[in-house]
Amino acid sequence: MKKFLLKNKLLRTLVELEGNPRACLYTEPMWGLSMNLCLPYASVFMLALGLSDLQVGIVASVYMFSQMIFAFLSGAIIDKMGRRKSTMIFDFLSWSLPCLIWAFSQGFWFFVVAALLNGMMKITTVSWDCLMVEDAPKDKITQIYSWVFICGNMSALFAPISSILVSRLTLVPAIRILYINAFVVMTAKLLILYKFSTETAVGRVRQEATRNMTMGQLLSGYKGALGKIKASRGMIFAVVISILV
Repeated sequence: MKKFLLKNKLLRTLVELEGNPRACLYTEPMWGLSMNLCLPYASVFMLALGLSDLQVGIVASVYMFSQMIFAFLSGAIIDKMGRRKSTMIFDFLSWSLPCLIWAFSQGFWFFVVAALLNGMMKITTVSWDCLMVEDAPKDKITQIYSWVFICGNMSALFAPISSILVSRLTLVPAIRILYINAFVVMTAKLLILYKFSTETAVGRVRQEATRNMTMGQLLSGYKGALGKIKASRGMIFAVVISILV
């Protein structure tokens, strides 16, 4: 068995990981035990609580608008706060807190507020990736991301839990329970990750470099970044793919 692990590059990476990559990857399955049990039912949950199709569309639009704003602010915030701290704070604000709002939601405005908060996930999308790979061995990054996708796909194994609850309790009470579960599991996930991770080397450098800079000064640096993007065919290709996705 040990020889098989040593020969298999993917399994060897999982066993040999240390530090931040290990903390990020080992806590990732908790996503499947929390949010992925609720998200497939989000829109029908809103409809079941009396929201119209138009209101569901407005909530979705608010969520997309919030994502756009926080995606723009994410780089400056993460450099200022650090990868580790921003991941913990904004994971709580964008996932744990909205889960509580969703669990006890009574109507349209509850979902609007939750959507605004949920859009902050664009910050943790960046900070979590930085936390995971900035200190990782460069030759293991491909295997690390392979495991991230495997963890995401493994969440399908827990999907029957949602179906069973909905069939036994009906939709609304079942999804409320799942959102409370998501709050508990996601909060545990971010606390465990914070405890077993450290700020990355690049993160410490960026924190020091931005210590005396305002958010306005940091955001003004995007002008230079746009120039670099325009000059890089690879970056333009990546941006186009991201937009299409």
